[in-house]
Amino acid sequence: MNLGVLNTKSDEKAIAERIAYIDELKSVEQEIREISHDLSAEKAAIFNNFVLMVNNFIATQRTVCQAAIDINIDDTIDWNAVNSTAKINLYRILQEAFQNVNKHANAQNVKVRFFKSNDDLRLEVRDDGVGFNYAKKKKGIGLINMLNRITNSRGTMEIETAPGAGTLLKFVLPLSDT
Repeated sequence: MNLGVLNTKSDEKAIAERIAYIDELKSVEQEIREISHDLSAEKAAIFNNFVLMVNNFIATQRTVCQAAIDINIDDTIDWNAVNSTAKINLYRILQEAFQNVNKHANAQNVKVRFFKSNDDLRLEVRDDGVGFNYAKKKKGIGLINMLNRITNSRGTMEIETAPGAGTLLKFVLPLSDT
């Protein structure tokens, strides 16, 4: 809409604004292409090797994230016994968690853990960033998406955070349901 209005103007300011909107559209287009590409490759990759896919994602994050990243994946987890939908949801949750870290946390360190506890599969993402007041913060689309994904797999999500205290995201999936 803004481009349509700007197309009726030809002054310097309108030209500069048009260029900015076009650049923003190019970024959105690239993001959509990456998402589309990821979706096609993701189903096969998740089915074949979830751990490799997660490690590749973390390797990519190490090139773009300002924080040091530590990852630990419990090697006793039988990923072949976890259904593809649950693995896709966990992967997307991890992506969303890093989106929030990169955008908001200003963290120096991020720790990612996949582990078993009793009959549950757990994912924890902890950062030492700025944190936030969860009770007062409007729930953004990222937090809502994570909650929807984990509940879609019959799991739970817990957030521990406070201003200046970093953030801990906890996701629990019952292995009997995966």
